[in-house]
Amino acid sequence: MSAATPAEPLGLLLLEDSPADARLLVESLRDRVQDGSLMIQTVRRLADALRELKRFRFSCVLVDLGLPDGQGVANVSRIREADPDIAIVVLTGLNDQQAAQEAFRLGAQDYLVKGERWGLELLSFVEKAVGKRYDRVQAATGTALRSTRPPLRYQPWTDLSRRRFGGVRCLSPDGWRPGCIAPAIVSLAADLQSWRDTGFEPGVVSVSLESDGWSAAVDELGTAVAEHRLRPESMVVRIDIAALAPAGPAAEEMQRLAAAGFAVWVEGWRPDFALLDRIALRNCDGLAIDMAALAHLGSEPSLRFLRATLAASGSLGMVVALENLGSEAQQEQARVLGVRWVSGDRYCGPESGSVLPLRWRRGPSGLDRTLARDA
Repeated sequence: MSAATPAEPLGLLLLEDSPADARLLVESLRDRVQDGSLMIQTVRRLADALRELKRFRFSCVLVDLGLPDGQGVANVSRIREADPDIAIVVLTGLNDQQAAQEAFRLGAQDYLVKGERWGLELLSFVEKAVGKRYDRVQAATGTALRSTRPPLRYQPWTDLSRRRFGGVRCLSPDGWRPGCIAPAIVSLAADLQSWRDTGFEPGVVSVSLESDGWSAAVDELGTAVAEHRLRPESMVVRIDIAALAPAGPAAEEMQRLAAAGFAVWVEGWRPDFALLDRIALRNCDGLAIDMAALAHLGSEPSLRFLRATLAASGSLGMVVALENLGSEAQQEQARVLGVRWVSGDRYCGPESGSVLPLRWRRGPSGLDRTLARDA
């Protein structure tokens, strides 16, 4: 995991054969795990750590030199071979200064005496080690650590009824517009393959086409998806409701998307733009409702609007998803209304593709920051 952007959680691999020591360290960082800024994976053997490094990208590894299947300071070399970019911090005893110096020579960024730092002090220490490694790799390559492909970010949908991943919304820094779609699909295909290698299947992936040249956008999307052998039926293409206005250009393109196998959803649904008749004529598959856009209505009017929308969409066989849920009260409102699909900062914000498999492995606590307290 990269720590290059503050919005992305720090990924920490703890390689410690003492369950008691590992438990104390993790407990000292519990608050940061709960607020989503830190994710920790704990293993007891070097072989397990090497396997995890093949499956996931971590920012830093804390490694105890006294492992049952390790070779002391040579553990550093094994980890560096497995991941050339990861920051390595060696956990030592009080009399291991010589081993710590040898670990530096083999590629460690720092060493830490066991029990010396806990909580925020420990986290700050780890973040500095990550920064050191980033700077060193950047200096060695003469270029920033970034891909030529656009770095996509993903925000999961939560399935409230089953408390699990329901799908992900894919966000591109360049937007999903003509000329930017094909490079984004390259990145998406790479992330999907990386996820499958770890056993993670994200479900449906949604993208929001932008209204700069609908025909060209649909052509580019269809071609890129076919070239990278992605399945249109596993994707949702979202169209802003403004495109459904009488002079809107999207009607014919929506039919083309549906004919190609994509599910078509409408986003931007709100009381002042509720064109349900036009949605019915377009054979839409779903609606995405931005809860933040309803905040100005107050709780009762927004509840009435949502109930009316759910009743109408249900009669048309459309899925409804609530987005930008920011509070427990909004989540409870969704449950009362019987809405199944939700997303928002109440759960987790947009993150890089390397984070999702780790969240998935944590089960419900990986999606719900409140549930994490009970994990």
